[in-house]
Amino acid sequence: MKTKLNRRDADRKLAQKIEVIHKKFPTYGYRRVKEFLKQEGEEVNHKRVRRVMTEFNLFAHTPRAFRNTTQSRHSHARYRNELDGQEITRTNQAWGSDITYIRNRGRFYYLAIILDLYSRKVIGWSIGPAINQELTLSALMNAIKHRNPGPGCIHHSDQGVQYCAESYIDALKAHSFIISMSRAGNPYDNSIVERFMKTLKYEEVYMKTYNDFEDLVRNVADFIVIYNKARLHSSLGYLSPIKYENKNRANFRIGV
Repeated sequence: MKTKLNRRDADRKLAQKIEVIHKKFPTYGYRRVKEFLKQEGEEVNHKRVRRVMTEFNLFAHTPRAFRNTTQSRHSHARYRNELDGQEITRTNQAWGSDITYIRNRGRFYYLAIILDLYSRKVIGWSIGPAINQELTLSALMNAIKHRNPGPGCIHHSDQGVQYCAESYIDALKAHSFIISMSRAGNPYDNSIVERFMKTLKYEEVYMKTYNDFEDLVRNVADFIVIYNKARLHSSLGYLSPIKYENKNRANFRIGV
């Protein structure tokens, strides 16, 4: 009996730790939870984590489907998918970009994001009340200032008008990007950025109601900091974007 009580007490303590993790990352399943615990010094196998999560009803939340913000009916030139067949082996080799909406208190705001596809790190972003070229250009300039990519970095996006517009294309050409776009109606071509948007929605946006636009901006900024520093990616060996870049400094390129 004593052994069973001790085990139950240990399981309860583990469940409390998992609850803390789920407050930050509610979409984490047992594999990511196990890796997070390991990095925090808690040695526990995945079978026990799965059992405790089941017994204490600590289930990962499944992201909702979200509205498509791509406005692809336009007369601007479109570009082929340059990521097809590419192996991403270093930073600043390829960036991914996208736009999503955030609804708060009956109003819609729009977030433009740019990720380094090597590390999944958010390197540029911008929020505004309108989905326009100013929004996407602001995110792009933010990323360029942060990363200083050299000629030949692939910039990948969908075929939305904001990314095909002359002002945006001119900015990409001025900084010697290789322009790449997803095939029409194929979200899998930009799946890494799509996954980030779903994570943002379910681990931040759907969890809160913001007081005003400034509060929304502050919270999204905080989320991006935590995402870059702490969110584990199975594709990165269960490291966060920053930890993955730090571990692979030999593959870090700025201005090359």
